[in-house]
Amino acid sequence: MYITDINILIRCKQIVYTKGINYMIYKVQITETLEKTVEIEANNEHEALIMADCNYRAAKDDYVLDAENFTNVDFKVLKND
Repeated sequence: MYITDINILIRCKQIVYTKGINYMIYKVQITETLEKTVEIEANNEHEALIMADCNYRAAKDDYVLDAENFTNVDFKVLKND
């Protein structure tokens, strides 16, 4: 565990312990980013992109992304309706 992870856990516990009656409900969108680089033999960049897209959509084994491909997470508060 990294120091930043420990700091986040401490802050989360502090928030839980101070939860009061004035709290509101918020919708928070969580977006994870997965990235992977693959090698494609093609005549040009456009063809390479098309081939990568086709292979990805066909769920070829080399194109299935999982936790090992995790690069980032973002949190965004959505507007209440």
